[in-house]
Amino acid sequence: MLVKVDWLKEKTEAILKDFSSSDQESIFNALLWAESTGKHTQGFLKLAGTEPIQSIKATSKIKIKNKKCVSRVDGGGNPSVVATERALAEAISNAKKHGVGIATLNNTFSSNATQSYYLYKAAKKDLICLMMSRSPAVQTGFGSIDPLFGTNPFGLSFPTKDEPLFFDYTTASMTFYGLILASIKGERLPADVALDKDGDPTFNPNSAIKGAMRSFDSNHKSDSLALMVETLAGPLAGAAFADTSLETSYGTFILCMDPDVFTGAKRFKSDMSEMLKRINNSRTEYGKSIRLPSTQALEKWGFTQNTGLVDVDEAVLREVDFL
Repeated sequence: MLVKVDWLKEKTEAILKDFSSSDQESIFNALLWAESTGKHTQGFLKLAGTEPIQSIKATSKIKIKNKKCVSRVDGGGNPSVVATERALAEAISNAKKHGVGIATLNNTFSSNATQSYYLYKAAKKDLICLMMSRSPAVQTGFGSIDPLFGTNPFGLSFPTKDEPLFFDYTTASMTFYGLILASIKGERLPADVALDKDGDPTFNPNSAIKGAMRSFDSNHKSDSLALMVETLAGPLAGAAFADTSLETSYGTFILCMDPDVFTGAKRFKSDMSEMLKRINNSRTEYGKSIRLPSTQALEKWGFTQNTGLVDVDEAVLREVDFL
């Protein structure tokens, strides 16, 4: 249902009353972006489920250790959205100074919502950005029936002469909060998405939560992508890995590159826009149209920006006690 952004903000701030105003702002903006751009399982549903943001209690302030172009960020148990904002700022700053900037994040225990929120910000700073995150294991792989990896989203963004090009995908067959939403709405899962705790295929989201999800195409290619994310956002970031416990660290890896030290920012952005133009002008199969990553997301974001309205599932609004 369409609701006013201002109303959503008021409701969200009430739930996040124990957080500082700046942290409330960071969390709300990330959730609004996710909801507005169609990533509904990463939006206001994050105020419910197994890791509601409002239940996250920081154990210390965020700490940062810098070495050359790398920043190691200790999230101090703060909400991952807040800590990831800090890590992104470090990666951007490093890239502006050195041409390449990296930030790793550990010691967080919640989701950072959708990767595209951060990717878009980096691209608006005229940077290329690669980002990936790991979480407690819910995804199987390589022939196993046990949960080995998180849903392990990754994404990339690129500046252009116009709006950035960006995409982010989970390596799992669906997001974990997709299971939560299906459970809330009493919906069945699609085929070949999940296994129950005994390793048998299941259509029941509650059984899948206790079992494991498959990778997005159930073969070694997607399994290898999940392993790549688990490695860079796990061991390299000093976070947990191949671990199902909610008590161990989530992790994030961010790489920013300044095209100005390569071909030059102006030329890169011009070439990117020209490439996208050629793709959009290419011939299509009968009855189909060109659909580039981020096009629909930006259209939906534009709708929210222009109208002050956002489409939120009524079941989600009830689950988080907004209705």
